[in-house]
Amino acid sequence: VKVARMRRSVLLISPLKHLGGLTSNGLGATDIGNKTAIGGMSREFYQRLFDYYFPDSSGSQWRFEPHVAEKTDYYASIGYLNEEGFIIESDLTRFTGRANVNFQATDWLKTGFNVNVANRKSNWAQTGSSTTFVNPIRFTRGIGSIYPIHQIDPATGQYILDDYGKKQFDIYDHRAGGASTGRHVPAEIRWDEDMDETSTLGGKTYVEITFLKDFKFTTNASMDQRFYYNTHYNNPLICDGAPGGRAYRTYNKRNSVNINQLLNYGKVFDNHNFNVILGHESYEYKYNRLRGART
Repeated sequence: VKVARMRRSVLLISPLKHLGGLTSNGLGATDIGNKTAIGGMSREFYQRLFDYYFPDSSGSQWRFEPHVAEKTDYYASIGYLNEEGFIIESDLTRFTGRANVNFQATDWLKTGFNVNVANRKSNWAQTGSSTTFVNPIRFTRGIGSIYPIHQIDPATGQYILDDYGKKQFDIYDHRAGGASTGRHVPAEIRWDEDMDETSTLGGKTYVEITFLKDFKFTTNASMDQRFYYNTHYNNPLICDGAPGGRAYRTYNKRNSVNINQLLNYGKVFDNHNFNVILGHESYEYKYNRLRGART
């Protein structure tokens, strides 16, 4: 189609081991840039196909960390990250925050607390394992350069557009064997979804009391919560979800509470150090999981 549009010709049969600059049994990892393995417009097409899967990505990040130390000291940290993945439909957004405060009320009483919060949301690239059809790196290395990404009108050589003026994926099964029949990796990556969201919240507080010169009593209390949500969707038109489509939802919640009390006695006798610690701890952990699926 491209050659006809340019009103030129291309050699389809040659005495070499390749036809029209194409490989007949896939490409090795070093074939893409090898002029003796891939020739002419094929090499340009492989690069265009690779650029489709791996567009230029960008990200941003900022942090804020003030710190003051007197009788009361505190520390605060805020972080934000927004990063696009190097494969289409993949990205990561993360927010983190932390605050720590310590207060020496008197020479025998000290208290403080620490709080942290984080949220992460990521869209995973639809890559599967390194040997699956949907893996874009494997796919671009092993498919011919005449692979039809979008529908083209054979009469005009122009793209067929939808009602919104956008190109339509060529998902129709008219490819020969060995060309991933029944699959369309670019469409699968665009239409499918695998999204994770994780939120964490943690807090800790303590009180230290010094009495009778050599005794110190400390109590600590902490709480941690973690929420996890995942949605996985396969489109109903092509690939693993066809013909009806399928979706999964997973929700996890973890909650832990820890409380302990410590009594410390320390005494120095000349060159000797004597120390005794007595402690008690209470711990509670809960885990809830809910998962649903529909096809």
